[in-house]
Amino acid sequence: MPRAQAGGGRDEPPAAATAPVAPRRDVQNATVDPHSQAGTGGQTLVRNESLRRGLLVLRALSAAGHPITAAELTRQTGIPGPTVARLLVTLEDETMAVRDAGGGWRPGPGIAELAGADGGLAALVAGAREVLRKVANETGETALLTRVRLPDVSEVLVQEDADRLLGATDWVGRTFDARRSVAGWAVAADLDDAAVAGMGGDDEDDSARWVADVEATRTRGYALDVDGLEDGLTSVAVVLRTGVPGLAVGMAGPSARLTPTRAERLIPCLREAARQLETLTE
Repeated sequence: MPRAQAGGGRDEPPAAATAPVAPRRDVQNATVDPHSQAGTGGQTLVRNESLRRGLLVLRALSAAGHPITAAELTRQTGIPGPTVARLLVTLEDETMAVRDAGGGWRPGPGIAELAGADGGLAALVAGAREVLRKVANETGETALLTRVRLPDVSEVLVQEDADRLLGATDWVGRTFDARRSVAGWAVAADLDDAAVAGMGGDDEDDSARWVADVEATRTRGYALDVDGLEDGLTSVAVVLRTGVPGLAVGMAGPSARLTPTRAERLIPCLREAARQLETLTE
């Protein structure tokens, strides 16, 4: 039974104390919301302000429908210019944003991958090892699957070395300037002249070399580089035409062994590998 008070009335539960609600406040890149409590423990959830700003920039890029400058992103989002610049280069590193030769920015292929709309890239990478292993053992050279993000990034996704090769360099995960790689030339060869010229960069000599390398690839029907990327190394590549844009299959080996003449003889092997890899995304 409830305990009677001296005055004859019953005890009433004490009134709950009402604490004042603290206003939102920024704390080292985080925003604290006093109304948000964790599911257990009653701890205050903390928002990450840098992530929020990055998402604002991504939304603005996606909504633009065309390349957009950092200055315009600053105007649209209200985020300070230096912060926008840092966010853009970080997004570029993670393939979420791509910068064109004119300084404009657009959404990168990483957004589709993040959404699961990778066009079959995961399946292709998973199945590529067997195809590339066959190429490597038939040719005695290193076989490579490379993804190109024009204008300036080539990344090796899968590498297989011939069984007899010892101490071969591991290229997987390494990135190169697409304008100096056979994979970049092979992918760019499908573009028109104006698009290729627009990706050449500011240096006139480098731009002219890039255009010439792409044109030579078109004429030859495959990309070939001797001692360009690395002294003593020859590389050759052909493009893949799949639901995943910007892919090339190639091989690399010592220039003394993989001569231009021998590389030409091995192109049918690369083309067959490309055909097999293309079926993996169908």
